Amino acid sequence: MSTDDRLDDPFVRELRVALRSGADEVPPALLPSLAKRYGRRVALRRAGLVAVPVALAVAVGIVAVRPGPTPPDGRQASSSVTAAPTVDIALVARQVTTALDGVDGWVVRRTAVEESGKYGKPGRPAVYDNYSLGDGTAFRSSVLVDGKPVVDTSIERDGAMTAVDHVNRTWRRTPGYHSPGAAVADTDVMTPARIKQALADGRLRVIAQGESVNGKPTVHLEGDLGLKATPPVGLWVDLTTWLPVRQQYLQDDATPPADLEWLPPTPENLDKLIAPVPEGFAEAG
Repeated sequence: MSTDDRLDDPFVRELRVALRSGADEVPPALLPSLAKRYGRRVALRRAGLVAVPVALAVAVGIVAVRPGPTPPDGRQASSSVTAAPTVDIALVARQVTTALDGVDGWVVRRTAVEESGKYGKPGRPAVYDNYSLGDGTAFRSSVLVDGKPVVDTSIERDGAMTAVDHVNRTWRRTPGYHSPGAAVADTDVMTPARIKQALADGRLRVIAQGESVNGKPTVHLEGDLGLKATPPVGLWVDLTTWLPVRQQYLQDDATPPADLEWLPPTPENLDKLIAPVPEGFAEAG
């Protein structure tokens, strides 16, 4: 923690108290203190003591506001919002593109909860826990109900597909399911390359700023990824890492939003791309 952050602690506490009490803006009594701290922060920045993410957050115009209503699906999202026009989309595009440049070999975890469809029911949701490689060459889809796996399928980099049926305790492996090393088709994973191209083409626009996703401030983007079979999409980008942390397809029968987690390519994380076959399961004929 920097010296400036420690000096700001009393001010931050005062500001939090004011906001939690229902104030719509920074109380006038705190403004002189804010000006004083801003001056001190400028001085420390010149000395190289202020963290870069703070400056970037200021650049896109994020400010504290009162939490908004909880969305109907009960998930943590959109707890605070400010108007989007103050956001510099060019800056957002640069930061997101830079962050995505280094994650093609990472594992992307995508989780969604649904109370409809083939496996989910009202009051008994299905959890879709999917993993993909950043370059799109491997994909695994798992479905759990009541915390127990139902089906687990992976399409792997060597071209094989592994399918595990936990209900019937069987499994099947199909070599040559797709071309080895090729991007896996028919998945709803938005690869870094697709997102970067949409930003470069200007097909993503800022919808809101300051929305909180699982406690992280974000910029909310929406637009078209340029794929014929893919509807427009919403993306929530973490202002600390500049990586997407939530996605949602925008259509009349859209499924609930899915949370994204970016995992470094460790042996343990790469193993998550292949559906494991539990001991005792029979190979399907």
